[in-house]
Amino acid sequence: MTTDLIVRPARPADSRTLAELRWMFKQEDYEGQPPAPARLLEEAEQWIRTRLSDGHWLAWVAETEGKICGHVFLCLVERMPEPYGDNNPVGYVTNFYQ
Repeated sequence: MTTDLIVRPARPADSRTLAELRWMFKQEDYEGQPPAPARLLEEAEQWIRTRLSDGHWLAWVAETEGKICGHVFLCLVERMPEPYGDNNPVGYVTNFYQ
């Protein structure tokens, strides 16, 4: 097994794998047998594909031997205007999984 990792921006074509990893990640919240999912994996896949396509979310994947083995997502959250400071967005980081 190689330990060489390649980190690259996620692409819409990665959506199925990213959805599968998300489902695996969330199952770890439960000990033993997790309950049946309330949503289909395809919903997550489409959600991820849409957000990666429109740029609303940014994501990066880690690959080893050509397979995605980890990922992280970033959503830039717009801030309300204010008179005394900057209005730069803040970043919401989630789904950091390896």
